[in-house]
Amino acid sequence: MSELAILTVNLKHGITLRGTIHKSVVLREPLLDDMIAAEEEANSALTPLAYRRALVARQIVKLGDTDVPVTPGMLGKLKGSDWAALSAGLHEVQQLGEAGSDDGKASSVESC
Repeated sequence: MSELAILTVNLKHGITLRGTIHKSVVLREPLLDDMIAAEEEANSALTPLAYRRALVARQIVKLGDTDVPVTPGMLGKLKGSDWAALSAGLHEVQQLGEAGSDDGKASSVESC
């Protein structure tokens, strides 16, 4: 399997973890296993938004300089512009993966 695409997304407001606000998020290209797990996490609340939130949480590989698992609940306090940037970032990293780009270095998304 080739390397998975990654993408840095810069948030305007950020995600708070242990009292620190992280405004830089690295997303990884999702695999089918990620999509299935996101469906399972969204379970009875299986709405497109609940699924997308679970999928985005699974694809975050870094918050700032911290490698930490992100849960869907951690994304619940995001401002709309940051959620839009993460959603756009997920779409972009999927496209990068499909195109065969695996460096992610030249790509970033920022919230407005």
